[in-house]
Amino acid sequence: MDIYFTILYKIIFTMDTSSSFSDRLTYLQDLLEIDTGRSFAKKIGITHGNLQSYKKGSQPRLDKLINILTSVEDLNPVWLLYGEGEVFIVKEKEEEKDNSDEITSRLISIIESQQRTIESQQNTCKDLLNQKESLKNK
Repeated sequence: MDIYFTILYKIIFTMDTSSSFSDRLTYLQDLLEIDTGRSFAKKIGITHGNLQSYKKGSQPRLDKLINILTSVEDLNPVWLLYGEGEVFIVKEKEEEKDNSDEITSRLISIIESQQRTIESQQNTCKDLLNQKESLKNK
């Protein structure tokens, strides 16, 4: 029975790696058997407006990714971000879970770093625009 369950689990919870973030959210909603977008958004810790935006192709900010990852038990962060691997982390060995937690922490750290870089670049752009306006007004 255990082998049957493992095989079935892997077939059901594996998805094509060429999917978009939007496709993965839709797939996750189907897996969780949640009919409405509002209910699904609540389950994954985001607003319905955010969900609609992501399904139209927008990419989530760090805080929203963290909400999704922490709201759905055993959700594989690599699958969520890149569409690679299984949707859910299989708890076969405690050592693998520790490794998965380490990967999740590293991914969150990378995302936080990228978010800081984006914010810094946005501030630089604002400063340059302000300097341009000041030179224009002189």
